Amino acid sequence: MTRVPGIALLLCLLGVGMANLPVLRDGGRSVQGDVLDGRLVHYFLEHGYRWMLREPLHASLWDPPFFHPMRNALAYSDTMVAAVPTYGMFRVAGLPPDTSFQLWVMAAMAATFWVTWALARWPLALPPFAAAMAGFLLAFAGPRLAQMGHPQLLSPHLALGGLLLGALAVRDLYGDVPTHPARANAWLAGALMCLALELYASVYLGWLTGFGLLVAVGVGLVLGRERAIIRRVARRGAWGLGGGAVLAAMLLVPFVDQYREAAAQLGPRPWAEVSCFLPSPLAWLTPAPESWLYGGLAGLVPVDDPCRVEKSLSLGYVALAASLLGLAIGWRRRPEGRIVALTGLALVLFATSIAGVTLWWGVYQVVPGAIAIRAVGRIVLVALVPAALGLAYLMAHLETTGRRRLAVALAGVCILEQGMTTVHHERNEMRSRITRAAAAIPPSCRAFFLVTEMHPVHTAITAMWAGLSREAASINGHSGSWPPGYPFERLAPGTVDARIGRWVHANGGRPSETCVVHTAVRARLVSADLPRTLVAGQRARVTLVVQNLGPRVWSRERLVRLGSASDVAWGIGRVELPHDVPPDGLVTFAFDIVAPESPGTIPFVWGIVEEAVEWKTEDLGVGTVTILPGDAPIEGYDDVRLVSADVPRSMEAGAQAHVRLVLRNTGSRPWRTAHLVRLGAQDPQDSLQWGLGRVELPHDVEPGELVTIVFDITAPGVPGAYPFSWQMLREGLGWMPPVLRLGAITVTPTPAHGGVSR
Repeated sequence: MTRVPGIALLLCLLGVGMANLPVLRDGGRSVQGDVLDGRLVHYFLEHGYRWMLREPLHASLWDPPFFHPMRNALAYSDTMVAAVPTYGMFRVAGLPPDTSFQLWVMAAMAATFWVTWALARWPLALPPFAAAMAGFLLAFAGPRLAQMGHPQLLSPHLALGGLLLGALAVRDLYGDVPTHPARANAWLAGALMCLALELYASVYLGWLTGFGLLVAVGVGLVLGRERAIIRRVARRGAWGLGGGAVLAAMLLVPFVDQYREAAAQLGPRPWAEVSCFLPSPLAWLTPAPESWLYGGLAGLVPVDDPCRVEKSLSLGYVALAASLLGLAIGWRRRPEGRIVALTGLALVLFATSIAGVTLWWGVYQVVPGAIAIRAVGRIVLVALVPAALGLAYLMAHLETTGRRRLAVALAGVCILEQGMTTVHHERNEMRSRITRAAAAIPPSCRAFFLVTEMHPVHTAITAMWAGLSREAASINGHSGSWPPGYPFERLAPGTVDARIGRWVHANGGRPSETCVVHTAVRARLVSADLPRTLVAGQRARVTLVVQNLGPRVWSRERLVRLGSASDVAWGIGRVELPHDVPPDGLVTFAFDIVAPESPGTIPFVWGIVEEAVEWKTEDLGVGTVTILPGDAPIEGYDDVRLVSADVPRSMEAGAQAHVRLVLRNTGSRPWRTAHLVRLGAQDPQDSLQWGLGRVELPHDVEPGELVTIVFDITAPGVPGAYPFSWQMLREGLGWMPPVLRLGAITVTPTPAHGGVSR
């Protein structure tokens, strides 16, 4: 267990395997991250790689070829440029972009592990196994793997490298007699450079790490012994700190200029948006839904919380307890223990909201750059440093006290708690989508706008990658924020108008060089059985027959469904495939809808969707449905005339009697028994007080014709006067005016039997 670096290598490989299991299990057919932010981060890496190669379309780092022709588009998201060398290593080796991205994710995680291992092993002098467990928890903890959809958050190794260099410098400078002061000053300068570079890889990780260091220094200045050490290191390392600050500032000048320009355009992030993402105390105990062990406990954060996706912050309950116990041990026995423990506690307290009260309000108001931080819960990625060191302290304590078996068993549980099914998408489907879009771009197009039947954001990501393939700039775009004035943020799918020309002209481009590119629809409506008129709240049956025009099977396993693609609520949003559908095959969807409450003519917009991937088509062209108010007459069924009525005026309780009604259809549509046109009880509606609530027609009734309806009724069991009212209706569609109010029937008591009357 003390071999170096055998146990560390084993844990590193185990962590990489667990975190990337979906990719490894299917032989690389899956790619880490989701189809939106994951592919967006990958695009930034590819743009940075091509910028380093000085390709013409990528000549400017800050002006990638999307949102064309807008400048400084990169400052709306992470640049990822500091991560490009690792990614570029695989690209230079001749690997395609998606394979290079797969390997980059794994390499980034491994780098995080090894830098953490070095931090714990060298300046902190922890045993190899303890250092390896610190590396495992920091690189592969559940809260980090839950961010697989945001790959820029997976690798803080530059920031951790800064901590490593800083810790080495402190080790050499804080003693009574400094050792290697020149080297220590160089390490301090390098530490500041690493922290600056982290901002070029991930704004969140760079800023949050910087904030965590400020908190750590503040904590140290409050503590007596630590305050003396900080002052001594600052005095002895003044040259390194000063020189490093100058170099870091020079490195950050373009970064600050570009992001300041973007911030001026976007304005500050509203506090209401930030406050939604503040974790509650329970969020720190909430695992991700994909957790192998604890996924069922994800409901600790309410399902209706719109920001719950960023509130799965649990390390696992054993790992959390072990880390806290280790921090308590470190508090007493480690020179850095108090700063580590209090910094972790302070970070949690700063970010937590209790009944709407939070310390983050002060951070938001005072700390530079804090107004750009939305997902505050990501501070857990910095709090993992104290947590990982706490676990390492405990492992070291168990080893030194001879309880190695307990340490191994505890480590095994902590490792298992981090396991989860990480988000991923299919590589070949993305390749096919990009190839189809790229093939539709004419060679003469220098810039284009892509129109597909997918969601606008899916279309934008596809267009950005298709543009790389054809070396054409994309007007479509996606980033952390929409540029001011961008007219396609909520553009209805499949529609394009003069807004393209206005956008291009307003940003200094040439509309004449812009093409509009359409890709083929991959689903077709063959037939539709849909009521064209419904009453608000009415339930109706819909049958749609759809053909698969795409190249792939629509699979139930891949969650291909019929989906509502509009904001109108029809009582159902998704309809499952009854069976898999091969290319050119047909499928019949039969389902019930409930008419919305708001009257009017409403488009019935439904399409075929592959959940979390794309819309095959967002509008099959079913048509519209006219919604009538609940008391509105049905078109065509607009008049019924009572010709005669033979109704008893008095009945004994529980007795039966015949009723005979003669009605004339004075409307414009026939009454068809097959259409479920019937006579229905009223006063109250659908009442069964007369023993029945519906009476069938004896035959179809054309407009103008008479119909005689004869039926038996049973008097209520309680004496009294009861209104006798009926009305024609078509089941599932509505009632036909008017209500036939046939007076009242008096129900008398049933005479007594077997007694003597006086």
